[in-house]
Amino acid sequence: MVGNALVSGTSDSTEGTLSLASPYDVPRFSVLARRIARRGSLAGIQLAFSPRDLGPVRNWVTKDRASELKRLSSLILGISERLSDGS
Repeated sequence: MVGNALVSGTSDSTEGTLSLASPYDVPRFSVLARRIARRGSLAGIQLAFSPRDLGPVRNWVTKDRASELKRLSSLILGISERLSDGS
């Protein structure tokens, strides 16, 4: 299983994350899939997208829950507003 492969050039993740954001990235994944198949397994991939506003989180436990909920709510509202105005 290949995990956390970015699917957009406008998303953000942690350093070293694989990118499958353009057709130019496909050949590298094809090579990897063939190598996995040659060893008798099926290749799987976890696709990831995270808006740049969200930023990667390296520590999954927040110290200030209320502040984190406010930050995430603001981010979600911003996405909703962009979707509703077509941007």
